[in-house]
This record gives sequence, C-alpha cells and structure tokens, in this order.
Amino acid sequence: MRKYGLPEFLKGVVSQDRYERWLHRKAVAHVRRDRKSGNRSATNENYKLAIHEAVRGSNGVDAYTGETLDWSLISKYDNTESEQAGRKYKKGFALLPTVDHKGDRTGPLILPFAVGGLTTPKTTCPTRNSWNYARE
Repeated sequence: MRKYGLPEFLKGVVSQDRYERWLHRKAVAHVRRDRKSGNRSATNENYKLAIHEAVRGSNGVDAYTGETLDWSLISKYDNTESEQAGRKYKKGFALLPTVDHKGDRTGPLILPFAVGGLTTPKTTCPTRNSWNYARE
C-alpha cells in the first residue's frame, strides 16, 4: 500500500503518479511560501501528509462552496498558455482544486479546499453565488 494512496473518489479520474506529482508540488510551494512568512517548522513531509488528509476528507468538493471540484485538471495548468489566452483560458480552470491554510500561514496546518484559478473565496467570494458571478 502506498503512503499517499489515491483517494477513492479520484480513482478513474487521475493516475496515482499524477496525484503524487500534484501533492508534492503543492507541499513544496506552500512550505517555501510559509517559511518566507516566518513558519520555520514547515516541512515538505508534514505538508504532504496534511494536504493528502485534506484531499481524502474533502470527498472532492470545495470546502467553501460545496461544489464538486474538477480533479482531472490537476497538473494541467500551463502558465504560457494562460498568458496568451488570458481570461478565456483561466475560466476553464475555475474548478481546479487547490489548498491553503484556514488561517494565517504561521498557525496549524489546516487545509480546506478552495476553487483555484480565480481568487481565494475565504477573502473575496464567500458564497456560491459569488463564484458563479466570478466565473461568468
């Protein structure tokens, strides 16, 4: 059995390798960012574990809106294509799963899911209707 086994709701949606790649990249990015913010206790392994547990507990839905996230989009975002196509490209990634802290970057690592590709709902779009408006 793998340490970061593919959650049941992701089977048939993404491969184990793609999930692990996404998990690793998210952990590394958050550790780098959080260490710059003063969280010296952040480690890749702890963050990978916390992100994986958050994914498993999410059942594939956004923690703020309850919408089903499009997990087939993980590790597919292309910055170059995004720059060239702008909003049109980004709109296709509105339900891209991403993770973040529930509070500030120095507290405990609690990672609820937020819709990616736009802005963080906890600060700008707290309701489902706000997200629908943002995607239009």
